[in-house]
Amino acid sequence: MRFTAGYLLKYSALERCDHVEQSRHPIFREVLARHNGQGSIDLAGFADAPAGAALGSSGSLTVGLL
Repeated sequence: MRFTAGYLLKYSALERCDHVEQSRHPIFREVLARHNGQGSIDLAGFADAPAGAALGSSGSLTVGLL
């Protein structure tokens, strides 16, 4: 697969963004805001736990991305 400029984010939705601020996913958006913007990034997040289950998955995702 050939990367194109921008960000490809895959989770319960698929997003293609040219700029970090365009992302609808709050964790991906904040972590990518710390990326220096050089090159392209393809991120995918997979989870068995439903959103809002209070199992710590958001914290684990954030640590893994950083």
